[in-house]
Amino acid sequence: MRELSEGNEPKAGGICAARARVRRTARSPVDRPSSRNAELNRMYLFLDYLFAVFHGGLVLFNLTGWVWAGTRRIHLAVIGLTLLSWFGLGLAYGWGYCPSTDWHWQVKGALGETDLPYSYVKYYADRLTGHKWDAAFVDAAVLLLGLSAFGLSCWTNWRDWSARRRARCGGSSSSRARAG
Repeated sequence: MRELSEGNEPKAGGICAARARVRRTARSPVDRPSSRNAELNRMYLFLDYLFAVFHGGLVLFNLTGWVWAGTRRIHLAVIGLTLLSWFGLGLAYGWGYCPSTDWHWQVKGALGETDLPYSYVKYYADRLTGHKWDAAFVDAAVLLLGLSAFGLSCWTNWRDWSARRRARCGGSSSSRARAG
């Protein structure tokens, strides 16, 4: 059988034309199934690392963002959205639902990882310590720490707001009483 070139193509239709299209397509490295799979695999690996960095950073920020005065307002919004996801979206998808975990697990599934726990924190606690943590314990710890961070964020934001208000109004009421 002779090799087909661009100008030497069989008439449209028939088995020869179909074989020519398949052969021509198979010669293109971009269109090879193995090449496409390798590109998809690289994309999924990139997304896996991206989610690990983003989600890990979000967890750390949710736990500590209330500490610094410059991040307190944004922290209150972010931890509020996190809790809204856990309890609001949780009504439909299950308590503690996190869209980021859901998307990350879809990526890990595409990479062939199976038996993923419901909790992102449990997955990384198991992976980083080499110990198989009890899911109920991890969920309770995450809930306790998340609600604590929310409470601390509310308190520090209220304290900052009160201090700004006092400064705007000319000091505290006790200093005005002493001055008069």
